[in-house]
Amino acid sequence: MMPTMKREEFEAMSFEELLEWAYENIDDMHSEEALIELAKHEIDEDSLRMALHILNAIYESDCPDGSYYIYDRSMGTLETPTPITCKEDLEEYIDFEEDEEERAAERREAIEETLQQWHDRFHPEPEDFCDDPEVDEEYLAYYKKEGED
Repeated sequence: MMPTMKREEFEAMSFEELLEWAYENIDDMHSEEALIELAKHEIDEDSLRMALHILNAIYESDCPDGSYYIYDRSMGTLETPTPITCKEDLEEYIDFEEDEEERAAERREAIEETLQQWHDRFHPEPEDFCDDPEVDEEYLAYYKKEGED
């Protein structure tokens, strides 16, 4: 389950504060030290390919020591540890809470739009049938009169 946070909180946090919060709340976030320990464990288990995969990702990242990475360990070599270099790197791992009033307004707007689409589809205006400029004016007048009843 993704951790939740309000967008305003996210924006107000410094990168360092967000890293600290994310390390405590995002399951797939690991320190460089933790990934090195994982690589050591993989060596002990004779899984050299996995250890090299992790160590190469750290080496190729060109990040300073003590960096943090996103890595789903259950994916093994199918996923590569990705360094976190800015706040935006963490956005997809956070479920941003929305204001209840905002969500209710968005739902109302979506319902109104759907109702309008259904109305337009099943109760079209007479003009929608008459794109031909040579249509008799009496024909249009008849359908306009019908709609007023």
